[in-house]
Amino acid sequence: MRSLALVFDVPELEHFSAENFLPIIGGSHGVKRHFSYVPHRAGQAASAEDIVQAVIPQRPDGHELHIHRQDSDYYFAAVAVRYGATLLQNMAVTDIDVGHVGAAITTACETRI
Repeated sequence: MRSLALVFDVPELEHFSAENFLPIIGGSHGVKRHFSYVPHRAGQAASAEDIVQAVIPQRPDGHELHIHRQDSDYYFAAVAVRYGATLLQNMAVTDIDVGHVGAAITTACETRI
Protein backbone atom coordinates (compact mmCIF):
# COMPACT_ATOMS: atom_id res chain seq x y z
CA MET A 1 0.00 0.00 0.00
CA ARG A 2 2.94 2.31 0.60
CA SER A 3 4.05 1.83 -3.01
CA LEU A 4 0.55 2.40 -4.38
CA ALA A 5 0.24 5.57 -2.30
CA LEU A 6 3.44 6.92 -3.85
CA VAL A 7 2.89 5.76 -7.43
CA PHE A 8 -0.68 7.05 -7.66
CA ASP A 9 -0.22 10.06 -5.35
CA VAL A 10 -3.00 8.94 -3.01
CA PRO A 11 -1.44 9.25 0.46
CA GLU A 12 -4.56 7.87 2.14
CA LEU A 13 -3.63 4.39 0.87
CA GLU A 14 -0.64 4.39 3.20
CA HIS A 15 -3.03 4.29 6.16
CA PHE A 16 -3.38 0.58 5.45
CA SER A 17 0.30 -0.19 5.84
CA ALA A 18 1.63 0.73 9.26
CA GLU A 19 0.76 0.24 12.91
CA ASN A 20 1.13 3.99 13.40
CA PHE A 21 -2.15 4.53 11.56
CA LEU A 22 -4.36 2.17 13.59
CA PRO A 23 -6.23 5.05 15.32
CA ILE A 24 -7.04 6.67 11.95
CA ILE A 25 -8.68 3.64 10.32
CA GLY A 26 -11.22 2.68 12.98
CA GLY A 27 -11.90 0.58 16.02
CA SER A 28 -12.38 -2.87 14.47
CA HIS A 29 -8.95 -3.88 13.25
CA GLY A 30 -5.75 -5.58 14.26
CA VAL A 31 -2.12 -6.02 13.34
CA LYS A 32 -1.44 -8.41 10.49
CA ARG A 33 1.78 -10.31 11.14
CA HIS A 34 1.54 -12.89 8.36
CA PHE A 35 0.15 -13.25 4.85
CA SER A 36 -1.10 -16.36 3.11
CA TYR A 37 -3.09 -17.36 0.06
CA VAL A 38 -3.92 -20.31 -2.17
CA PRO A 39 -3.92 -19.64 -5.92
CA HIS A 40 -6.94 -20.96 -7.82
CA ARG A 41 -6.81 -22.24 -11.38
CA ALA A 42 -9.91 -22.73 -13.49
CA GLY A 43 -10.98 -26.37 -13.58
CA GLN A 44 -8.41 -27.51 -11.00
CA ALA A 45 -8.69 -28.26 -7.30
CA ALA A 46 -6.58 -26.17 -4.94
CA SER A 47 -3.30 -27.87 -4.06
CA ALA A 48 -1.59 -27.83 -0.67
CA GLU A 49 1.76 -27.53 -2.47
CA ASP A 50 0.69 -24.15 -3.89
CA ILE A 51 -0.11 -22.54 -0.53
CA VAL A 52 2.01 -19.45 0.10
CA GLN A 53 2.58 -18.28 3.68
CA ALA A 54 4.92 -15.45 4.65
CA VAL A 55 5.76 -13.54 7.79
CA ILE A 56 5.39 -9.78 7.50
CA PRO A 57 8.48 -8.36 9.22
CA GLN A 58 7.99 -5.58 11.74
CA ARG A 59 11.05 -3.72 10.50
CA PRO A 60 11.71 -1.45 8.72
CA ASP A 61 8.13 -0.25 8.25
CA GLY A 62 6.01 -2.09 10.80
CA HIS A 63 3.39 -4.79 10.40
CA GLU A 64 0.44 -4.45 8.05
CA LEU A 65 -3.14 -3.74 9.10
CA HIS A 66 -5.85 -6.36 9.30
CA ILE A 67 -9.29 -4.77 9.15
CA HIS A 68 -12.83 -5.89 8.38
CA ARG A 69 -13.77 -5.89 4.70
CA GLN A 70 -16.73 -3.55 5.17
CA ASP A 71 -14.44 -0.99 6.85
CA SER A 72 -11.85 -1.07 4.06
CA ASP A 73 -14.53 -0.96 1.33
CA TYR A 74 -16.12 2.10 2.94
CA TYR A 75 -12.76 3.81 3.41
CA PHE A 76 -11.60 3.18 -0.17
CA ALA A 77 -14.96 4.33 -1.58
CA ALA A 78 -14.83 7.54 0.47
CA VAL A 79 -11.25 8.26 -0.67
CA ALA A 80 -12.17 7.58 -4.32
CA VAL A 81 -15.15 9.96 -4.13
CA ARG A 82 -12.91 12.60 -2.55
CA TYR A 83 -10.63 12.29 -5.62
CA GLY A 84 -13.56 12.71 -8.02
CA ALA A 85 -14.84 9.17 -8.61
CA THR A 86 -18.54 8.58 -9.17
CA LEU A 87 -19.82 5.94 -6.77
CA LEU A 88 -22.22 3.45 -8.36
CA GLN A 89 -24.01 0.95 -6.15
CA ASN A 90 -26.36 -1.94 -6.90
CA MET A 91 -25.57 -1.85 -10.64
CA ALA A 92 -24.70 -4.84 -12.78
CA VAL A 93 -21.34 -4.37 -14.54
CA THR A 94 -21.48 -5.69 -18.10
CA ASP A 95 -17.98 -4.73 -19.29
CA ILE A 96 -14.69 -3.18 -18.10
CA ASP A 97 -12.19 -1.71 -20.57
CA VAL A 98 -8.86 -0.87 -18.89
CA GLY A 99 -6.66 1.63 -20.74
CA HIS A 100 -3.34 3.38 -20.07
CA VAL A 101 -4.94 6.37 -18.34
CA GLY A 102 -8.12 4.94 -16.86
CA ALA A 103 -10.91 2.44 -17.20
CA ALA A 104 -14.36 2.54 -18.79
CA ILE A 105 -16.99 0.62 -16.84
CA THR A 106 -20.20 -0.29 -18.64
CA THR A 107 -23.23 -1.02 -16.48
CA ALA A 108 -26.64 -2.30 -17.48
CA CYS A 109 -27.70 1.38 -17.53
CA GLU A 110 -24.77 3.32 -19.04
CA THR A 111 -20.99 3.70 -19.46
CA ARG A 112 -18.87 5.63 -16.92
CA ILE A 113 -15.25 6.69 -17.31
